[in-house]
Amino acid sequence: MGYLCGDWEFTEKCSELFLQGKKVDDVITVDLPHTVKELPLQYADEREYQMISGYRKLLTINREPGMRYILHFEGAAHIAEVFASGTKIAEHRCGYTAFDADITDHIGEDGQCLVAVRLDSTENPSIPPFGFVVDYLTFGGIYRPVELLEVPEISIRDVFVSTPDTAAVYTEVYITGTGERLRDCSCSVDILDAEGNPVVSDIPALFDDDPGLSQEHVSKLTPMLPDPVSPGFRVIRMSCEAHVENAKLWSCETPYLYTLRARLFVKPREREEHEFTARFGIRMMEFRADGFYLNGSRCFIRGLNRHQNYPYIGYAASPSLQRADAHILKNELHVNAVRTSHYPQSQDFISACDELGLLVFTEIPGWQHLGEAPEWKEQAVENV
Repeated sequence: MGYLCGDWEFTEKCSELFLQGKKVDDVITVDLPHTVKELPLQYADEREYQMISGYRKLLTINREPGMRYILHFEGAAHIAEVFASGTKIAEHRCGYTAFDADITDHIGEDGQCLVAVRLDSTENPSIPPFGFVVDYLTFGGIYRPVELLEVPEISIRDVFVSTPDTAAVYTEVYITGTGERLRDCSCSVDILDAEGNPVVSDIPALFDDDPGLSQEHVSKLTPMLPDPVSPGFRVIRMSCEAHVENAKLWSCETPYLYTLRARLFVKPREREEHEFTARFGIRMMEFRADGFYLNGSRCFIRGLNRHQNYPYIGYAASPSLQRADAHILKNELHVNAVRTSHYPQSQDFISACDELGLLVFTEIPGWQHLGEAPEWKEQAVENV
């Protein structure tokens, strides 16, 4: 439906009254991306941004029957608890990866829903990268955009695209919905060139690798996993492989991007229920004894590390600033690779790298430390 970046209420001292929508003192209005504390250019003290703060925004939604309403947070540092109309609906324990929260069941008859976030930006030793020395500042805040998604009850949650060779495009489509209705869905995949023209059309995605099985039989064999976002919903995977003839390969010099379009259909009327798109490059990468090879040709990697922080605003950089860093790396510093030290970074930055021809080595949050607590290790695996 659109981004929700304007007119959030913010407090440096989150309380139950604030989360419940009551009037409290010391509340200001802010826009996202936002940092919990602006810091001086020099001699910054990391204790200044370590706090338990609060954000809230009253939404008014013109709710449509059969639709779900999902909040997509691109980044909130570092432990975020999300409340909808006073009820906790999600918790995310990583300041560098995106997450979703389903507010559908908490929208009132008047279409209103109070969204509140309790945000812990302290250095918590139970989550990466904390627990020992960290050689960079870990600013707090809802520092990337928040988006409200309107999707059908049966919808595509995500897709994963890989290119096992320079002609094949392997796609996994993850579909969410209620268990019984998931058995009535089908999916097809199209691939569009950079101009939007189809080069591959209507490749069916199947529940299983054996095309000889009927869809009804296969769906009973395919495991359904609980949906971590929408209570009572399940997630199921479909997959397919397409072949692009005379494919234009992505390289650092010619970063050609295709668009994959997955379309979801639901019986009995076989109408299109949902559409999901993702851009990708067809490329093969391999490390050999004598170096790195891209699309079969040896490629000398010249790269730099990149942090996502800026003077004064910490992590709270706009999408345009994120993309500007990619342009500086490519066009001013003339490198062909970047390492996202030491955590996953903004999708705006990653997309700009893809468009400009920058190889990306991304990392999980961490810096020369492995936490001893089981929850630390579990979160590290989840981050991967």
